[in-house]
Amino acid sequence: MPSLRQVFSAPFNWCDRRCERCPLASGCPVQRREQQLRWVHEARGEDPDDPAVMLEDASEMLESALRMVLEIAQAEGIDLDAPLPPRPTVLAAKRLERSAMALVRCVAQVVDRGDAQAGDSTRGLLALTSTLAAKVGRIAGQLDLGADDETWARDAAPNLLLIDRLRAELARKLALLPQDGARDAGLQRALRELDRDLEPLIRDVGAETRDLLAALEARGAAPSPFIT
Repeated sequence: MPSLRQVFSAPFNWCDRRCERCPLASGCPVQRREQQLRWVHEARGEDPDDPAVMLEDASEMLESALRMVLEIAQAEGIDLDAPLPPRPTVLAAKRLERSAMALVRCVAQVVDRGDAQAGDSTRGLLALTSTLAAKVGRIAGQLDLGADDETWARDAAPNLLLIDRLRAELARKLALLPQDGARDAGLQRALRELDRDLEPLIRDVGAETRDLLAALEARGAAPSPFIT
């Protein structure tokens, strides 16, 4: 059977960041980098989970990424100050982005309310929704850039299957919340709008991709979202 890397893009491109349960974490550069950061902070007597420490790490990673982009642009002779050529608006991509952000806002309102009746049922709800929105944003980006067939098959297809699972998990969590007419109406509307734009894309993921991913799951060679 082909390996994961031969068929799909690197697993960290379509993971849910549950590194602690991912069978591929030991070979993942993202997990390795995070572990290195934790060791450095602990050696300094710092708490790696402190929000200020995490923010500093994120800032340093962004600066590092920017330096790499500048180096690549210089090597390729790309003028980053040159105006971008006009590009047509891809309506499907814009609809996906709007729908995903609308859902995040609705869920954030539920969490911000701190409804005592909801109790622990809101725990992890916003993180789950944010992960879903990030993956939808990735699909929107592929649509916006006009990804070729190979890129779509290697990257968009597994992300769409991940989105399908995240949607189901979100639906289960939302069903546990106490009923609230106004809130439920807003949430359901946001979910319907997102589903409207996602369903055709998810249906188009071929049986070959689904079968291969199922086989990778069975042998424990798929990222954490696909390990139950």
